[in-house]
Amino acid sequence: MMSRYLVTQKLWDCVLWTYSNSAFKGDLNLPVENISFRDCETFIRDLNSTQEAIKVGLQFRIPTKEEWEYACRAGSTGKYGLLANGREGSLDEMAWYVENSRYETHPVGQKMPNAWGLYDMHGNVWEYVSSPDESGYYACGGGYASSAEECASNSLNYGVATIDAVPNIGLRLVAEKMGCQNK
Repeated sequence: MMSRYLVTQKLWDCVLWTYSNSAFKGDLNLPVENISFRDCETFIRDLNSTQEAIKVGLQFRIPTKEEWEYACRAGSTGKYGLLANGREGSLDEMAWYVENSRYETHPVGQKMPNAWGLYDMHGNVWEYVSSPDESGYYACGGGYASSAEECASNSLNYGVATIDAVPNIGLRLVAEKMGCQNK
């Protein structure tokens, strides 16, 4: 099950007991960004070891590129997926991107969700995804400084650094019952 929202600074701070290095501050509902892939691994490891996650039997991870695109499209073959009413969504309705973001992130969930109730699949911040062959890590979806084309459902930012923090990249989680992970 994919999370409805990007990981926020509030969740990041609660899990890691430290403030994120996000460039944009002032609202804990802003997406976490300016993180490395290793930061994501640390966050997910610590989240998976919380008593709450263990108690309910959940394991968290980032989605694969294929899972992310499937969820983003929400049953559509169009550039920006379907809205809840079944209509093809427009980028302005669904995303914070170069044309409307004022070059900053915005609190999660302010734009319209796709047909599956997922917010900010386009724009706001790029989202880390894993490759199915584990050859590297990438980011999907575009961000606040991205063009409309970079925010398309099939957009992919190749070769994301694993060690260095990357501005404009955050993450979304996938939750699975323990013992049911994709192999």
